[in-house]
Amino acid sequence: MTSCTRPTFVLVLALAAAACGGGGKPAAGESGAAAQAPAAKSGGDDPCSIVSAQEVGSILGVKVGEPEAEDAQTCRYPFDKPAKAPGSGQGIAGELKAPANDREAEEMAKSLASAFASGPPQLVVQVDRTDAATTIAATRMTASMTGGFEQLLDIGDEAWLGPMASTLTFRKGDVAVTLDLRMVPDGRDKGQQLAKLIASRLP
Repeated sequence: MTSCTRPTFVLVLALAAAACGGGGKPAAGESGAAAQAPAAKSGGDDPCSIVSAQEVGSILGVKVGEPEAEDAQTCRYPFDKPAKAPGSGQGIAGELKAPANDREAEEMAKSLASAFASGPPQLVVQVDRTDAATTIAATRMTASMTGGFEQLLDIGDEAWLGPMASTLTFRKGDVAVTLDLRMVPDGRDKGQQLAKLIASRLP
């Protein structure tokens, strides 16, 4: 073990456990081919209209099933597990070893979350069109209290990446969007790509 500390290792397990316990019901179309929908539009009350399954699949590099609107703010995008699990996969079938660095810690958390989830891995997108200020204020407060958050530039008016790329929350105008990336491999890069795409079509 080099730069990774014991608290980081504990955070890996905590994030993985949270994803396993908080994944919610599996979305419809658990695997299947990526939807052939046109580019999504940002208007309307359907949270799944903000980005299409095809766009999500293109960015994640996996097949994405039919998205499901859980409520007026939340859309779930189930996707196929990558052919090769991200990271080394250590600890899933054998002894759990501490990750050597932050990137490996992130990928281990994503691998564990996907391995033990009751349904397919999924990207969860929450769109707040009514109280964006409160959403971003809560994110700022969490960042100041817990640390581990990183403020991102060039995404909307303000954007924050959670510990180990577990979440990405941004605001543009009166709309706040939160991406739950706990099961998304390479969440730092892919989360920012998704956020920039969504932000680009918001007024």
